[in-house]
Order: sequence, then C-alpha cells, then structure tokens
Amino acid sequence: NDASVTNLQYKFLQLRTVYERELAMIYAYYDYFAKSFYENISAKEIKEEETQLFLLSGILVFTDKVIDKETAKQIKEWIRMTKVARLYEEEKIEAVNEAVNEAVTRTIQQKEKEKERAIQQKEKEKERAIHQMVKKMLEKNVDILNIMEITGLTKKMIEKIQQEVIETEN
Repeated sequence: NDASVTNLQYKFLQLRTVYERELAMIYAYYDYFAKSFYENISAKEIKEEETQLFLLSGILVFTDKVIDKETAKQIKEWIRMTKVARLYEEEKIEAVNEAVNEAVTRTIQQKEKEKERAIQQKEKEKERAIHQMVKKMLEKNVDILNIMEITGLTKKMIEKIQQEVIETEN
C-alpha cells in the first residue's frame, strides 16, 4: 500500500514537472508574441488613434499575466501619451538614433585615419631601415648591382644615397 502511494506521488511529481515546463513555454511564447507585436509589427505605426489604442489595450489585457513588466510599462506609457507627446517621443528616439549613428561613423572614420597613419609610419620606418642598410652596404663597397638586387631600389636611388654618404664623409 505504501509502495503504491509512493508510486502515485512520483507520477504526480512527474506530471507536475511536465505541466510546469509546458506552462513556462506558454508564458515565454506569449511574452515573445507581445514584445514582437509591440516592437516589430508596432501598433505605433497604425495611424488611426482609436484603433491603435484599442490594439495596445487589448495586448495589455490579453498578456497581463505573461508579459514582462518593462514591456507592459512601455505599452501603458504609450497609451497615456497625447498625440503631441507621442510625436515628441518619436522625434526624441529618432534624434538619439541619429546621434548614435553619427558618433559611430565618426569613431570609425577616426580609427581608419589612425590605421592609415600607422601604415604610413611603418612605411617610413621601412624606408629608413633600407636607407641605413644601403649606406652600410656602400661603406662596405658592395657592388651597386647587388644592392639593387637585394633592396629592390633603383640605381638612381642608390646613387643618391651614395652621394649622401660621400657628403657626410667630407
């Protein structure tokens, strides 16, 4: 008799766990539905005010038990706003979005300029290093053809560096 009671309690707990899991999924679905309707389909885009308020109120009543507090608060605020306040709110959001986009654009442009400067700096450093290497090769009397082959510089560029070496020796 105790075994059958324990078995019934176990089955009850299993059913309760399944029920709670299913209920959680239903709440999550309704929460998702309400948010996506409010944010994506957006009753705000409906131009007729009476229809807009009716839809928002309906969503709020229908999902009262499953919607998260923040979304419910946003819907209630939207319903309470006057037309002027709604227009102001839309303009405010649009202005903030534009400011963020401009800031992001400026930051990207600044990073690109910094990157370009870094590339230019590396090129200058590379040129200086080659210049120094050519000077040392010339001081060691390495043939100009060999220097051209090793560095990739033209004969004219090497002769210019050679002239600098001669001038610094005098």
